[in-house]
Amino acid sequence: PYWDFTNDAGIPNENKKIFQTGLGGVYNDNNFCVKSTEDTWNICKNEQEKQQDSDVLCYWIPNQLPFNINCNDNELLSHSDCCLKRSISTTQTLPTAAQLSFAIESSDNFIDFTKQIKSHCDCVHAFFGSSISNAPISNNYFTEDPIYPLLAGFIVYLRSLWTDCHDFDD
Repeated sequence: PYWDFTNDAGIPNENKKIFQTGLGGVYNDNNFCVKSTEDTWNICKNEQEKQQDSDVLCYWIPNQLPFNINCNDNELLSHSDCCLKRSISTTQTLPTAAQLSFAIESSDNFIDFTKQIKSHCDCVHAFFGSSISNAPISNNYFTEDPIYPLLAGFIVYLRSLWTDCHDFDD
């Protein structure tokens, strides 16, 4: 599986398809916690509250997931609001299909191709963690964000397109 981020390029943030997949939506509070009313991948702080009201927002809570690297020191001490964080950029855009197509077609060697694709991939990471340092997608813990495997899968797909386009698949 992969996420073709070019399908979300140019679409307003609130309408991006990736936020409608159950992998967590955009944050909507001051602590940058990813919230969603979707049940997929979400853990509610209060399961009883979730059962009583199906519209309650759930946090991605790391004490029930295998990470806490994106928690502030005060969150670790108080065990509150420690969650998967994202800070969706209002200025960073997602790369377009035309930009990726140019990278594939114009790069005759793998190193040049890799540099161009890395630059575009960095834009995607910056899009999800633009203004906070503890958003895992924008730091060394990017694999802790559930969107990352889909992003990595798309990069592998782009590499196979480049390989085929330049006849390196013989």
